[in-house]
Amino acid sequence: MPFGYKGCGGNGNKFISEYQCLTTCHLPADLEYISLHCDLGDENVESILCEYIPGTRRHYPISVCPSGYECKQGQFFDICCNIKNQQIYDKNTSNKPKCKNGKNPSEHYGKSCEDEFCTKEEECIKLEIFAHCCPK
Repeated sequence: MPFGYKGCGGNGNKFISEYQCLTTCHLPADLEYISLHCDLGDENVESILCEYIPGTRRHYPISVCPSGYECKQGQFFDICCNIKNQQIYDKNTSNKPKCKNGKNPSEHYGKSCEDEFCTKEEECIKLEIFAHCCPK
């Protein structure tokens, strides 16, 4: 997540390359944050495996997603995702947030406006999960 750093000389979250960052910071097990947008970080939710592409053979029993859930394709496995949580996650990420002035937000988003990651030409808008930057 981006943030505004007000010190000098850098900090422990500064990397000279993407490779250095990736070897230092561990990615989530599914590489796609699929659990975040399926259950919005509720660690007590048990994943239900499903089959995203009809006719695909899997090595585990296929479950049908319960009402209010849909099957989402992951990199290594497919799981049932809460549709409402998916909509909230989508609203908060991937440039899907909307700016009040009708312009598109920048590609960066952070955890909170308090992280001061927007430029002086942008306004920070906090949503349910993330904050994003809109041109003034």
